[in-house]
Amino acid sequence: MAAGNIAKQLIESASFQEAFPWGRERLSDGREDGNDFIYSREIVFGIHVQTMYDEFVNFFSPTNIQPFTALPTSGGFWRYMFNFVAGSDHSVIDGEDPRLHQWVGYNTTDGTSTSMITTKFRRPTRDDARYRYFYPLIRKSEVYLTAAEVFQDVAYLDEIRIHRAPLKPLDEVADDGYDLQEQILKEWMKDFVSEGQLFYYYKRRAQTSIIGMKGAAINVTTANYMPHLPLVETER
Repeated sequence: MAAGNIAKQLIESASFQEAFPWGRERLSDGREDGNDFIYSREIVFGIHVQTMYDEFVNFFSPTNIQPFTALPTSGGFWRYMFNFVAGSDHSVIDGEDPRLHQWVGYNTTDGTSTSMITTKFRRPTRDDARYRYFYPLIRKSEVYLTAAEVFQDVAYLDEIRIHRAPLKPLDEVADDGYDLQEQILKEWMKDFVSEGQLFYYYKRRAQTSIIGMKGAAINVTTANYMPHLPLVETER
């Protein structure tokens, strides 16, 4: 509840809203220099990472796919994340989410293109891009998702949605209803991909069932959330 109250105070603070305005970029596929996929205006706290694009080439570049490449995501996970409904000409959220455009397909070893990979941290072609080398640690949407979860209020979630595209409120597009906590989870997946925040979401909630890369649930234990200690710590 304390985290929710802090989030609510920030949301209602005019100075917070002024300092961190919602991103105005309407992202589009194929415009590498104009795609501020990290929504840099909304980042409350971040760090400068000079080697960011070396890491992207090594782990996320669709032209340099290796067996160990980070986050090769199947169509099943991608469809789950963006709420696509089988046999429908639309999705629960709809196909206008600008975050769709950061995902690109790549050819797997058998010649198919069923897997997706994020280009969120692809190098912008403009040297003066304000978000160049900027890696987010805390962002504005996290404040709203915290409030949505603590108070179980879809209004906080919808506030994020209307600044993404804009998308319609959930009550207007989910004809068959929706599970609020599941939609909160999907926002964590979409907004924080490659930032490590989803791990802490699962850990904080002690989730024993998480969504795997193929879009199906996999079982884990709380012990999986405990990283191994470095040998220098355990051998003292």
